[in-house]
Amino acid sequence: MTLSGPKSDLKLMLKHLEYRHQGDDRQFVIITDFNPEPFEDADGVSRRIPFIPATRQAIEQNVRRTLRNLNRRDKCLVYYSGHIDLNPSTNARTGTSDAFLVIDGNARIYDYEFRSWFSESRHQSTTIISVFDACHSGGFLGLPYLYEDPSGHASGAVVASNLPTRSEVVS
Repeated sequence: MTLSGPKSDLKLMLKHLEYRHQGDDRQFVIITDFNPEPFEDADGVSRRIPFIPATRQAIEQNVRRTLRNLNRRDKCLVYYSGHIDLNPSTNARTGTSDAFLVIDGNARIYDYEFRSWFSESRHQSTTIISVFDACHSGGFLGLPYLYEDPSGHASGAVVASNLPTRSEVVS
């Protein structure tokens, strides 16, 4: 199944972050399973966004390398828009169903794998912000989450994680 939303979501996120094609001291690593259309940046320059095709290997290598190379007090945004699915069986380690990103057809990246990559940041003073815009994304990284349905009923959960984290839920 192909989602049309992620294409628009990428443009909206880049616009919000005031992305610039050149002359920006921030680094962007864009991994996508579609060829982005030309994008008009914050300076009014329109051109294609450089991207890396979304394969399991490309995602793992780039996320791990980016997190390992962060310096003290750096900020990193990991943004995912796409499919997250649940494994119907229960994981004996966590007592929960494993969630996984669906990548490159049938390739999967499980929640516990993705979570372990975050521990590769060398400094505790690094801020890593993660946004998962997908079904079943609540608790994907083993952090507490809050869900409010359209009627205003809120529910939350804490998912088991053995990673030392300090987390905040932003609503």
